[in-house]
Amino acid sequence: MSEQESTQETQFTDQESLLATEARGYGTTTNVGQSDDLPTPKPVRVVALDLYRGLLMMLQAIDHCALFVGAWRHGVAIESESDGQNVSVWNSAVPWTARMFTHLCAPGFTFLLGMGIVYFGRSRSKLGWTTRQFISHFAVRAVVLVLVNEVFITLIAGRGKLWLLNIVLVELAVNYFLAGLLWLALDAIEKRNQHSSTQHLGNAFLAVMTVVTIGWNHWLSPFHGSCLNSPTTFKSQFLNFWFYPTMTAQIASPFPPLAWTSFAIFGVLYARMLPKQYTRIIFFNLVLALLLASFFVHTRILNVGNLTEHCLHMPEHEHLNGRNQYLRSFRSFLYIAKYPPSAAFFAFTMSMTMLILTLLHVSQSYAVHIPGLLVFGNSALFFYVIHLVLYNLLGELAKMWFGHDLGYWDNWRNREAFGVGNGIIMWVVYLIGLAILYPLCKWWAGFKAKKGVDSIWRFF
Repeated sequence: MSEQESTQETQFTDQESLLATEARGYGTTTNVGQSDDLPTPKPVRVVALDLYRGLLMMLQAIDHCALFVGAWRHGVAIESESDGQNVSVWNSAVPWTARMFTHLCAPGFTFLLGMGIVYFGRSRSKLGWTTRQFISHFAVRAVVLVLVNEVFITLIAGRGKLWLLNIVLVELAVNYFLAGLLWLALDAIEKRNQHSSTQHLGNAFLAVMTVVTIGWNHWLSPFHGSCLNSPTTFKSQFLNFWFYPTMTAQIASPFPPLAWTSFAIFGVLYARMLPKQYTRIIFFNLVLALLLASFFVHTRILNVGNLTEHCLHMPEHEHLNGRNQYLRSFRSFLYIAKYPPSAAFFAFTMSMTMLILTLLHVSQSYAVHIPGLLVFGNSALFFYVIHLVLYNLLGELAKMWFGHDLGYWDNWRNREAFGVGNGIIMWVVYLIGLAILYPLCKWWAGFKAKKGVDSIWRFF
């Protein structure tokens, strides 16, 4: 048997294994390397989603390693990427490039979460799960994420000074529960009325809800999307927490849960519409990438769907004279608001996600051999928790040996910035962290695989 045949053979699974795969919410079933007109005796797991999740974990680690070692200021512009934030200085080339790639992480995690709900739901429906079991599962998993956030994130990164530090897990918890209930409601309706038009109507509803839930970030913007407008505030701090980045003495939440709901709903919609044939998946992803990229270009040209209007004040914007700020430079064209995400941010990150998923589908027989992608992708929550602790420790050691004053104010720590700076030390620390994480995550994946499909350990 050739190496290629051996590789393909290991990808085939029986129905019980396939059910377990879908129950974990990790993949879809299709036929790897098969054309549409060839018979395919058994279903195959496409690992592109695992690979993409692993890639996102590795990208995210760049951001967090840079923060812990004190490598550079966080953002494509040194003043950050917030709604209504005037910016005047671009970050230097390396952190700017890194940040453009790490933009994919939070939307990618939330999108994959929405997809996982559909695969999990389909598998458990085949096992006869009741509505109560589904609701219980969605609630328990959401609570677990919040508790993990409180124990490992708020206490460690918040240094005991905060009640809540939400740097993504709380957002994921809320949207897992909400998107789960949404999928459950649509599934119940479609089971009662099994006409094909019912599913089409359900998909249309999800598409509308995706637009509505990214749209309310614009409708509720205190700056109304423009730096020329005086800010208004929510009358209720409770509403502010759910829809807008919150920074108080007790709560730090740059990821308001309902501001990111659109990505989870889009994930549900994508999984429901995704074809099962290999070649059709490629075509489907490319069409979506093209449509979303086209929408992003139109947000730039038509000045719609942005939360950064009149906010760019770099040297190239000194003499705009009414001309489009986004067309003054390459960096201007790609500048998007992340806190909260704008429609332009949604279009850019989801277009890139579709493109990368296409590349991973096409090259997955090679991509599976890239160190770390599958291992990190199959132990995502474990990686997330451990990497924060690890890079915090490595960062302190690096600053002890190589740290120096960086010449600017550290807003997060409220002091003069101190760290290793933008150089080789940061990347050495980053690679050391991944090297330590790899065997830990591999061990964890093996431990988790020995547990039953209903085990709480599989949440990690």
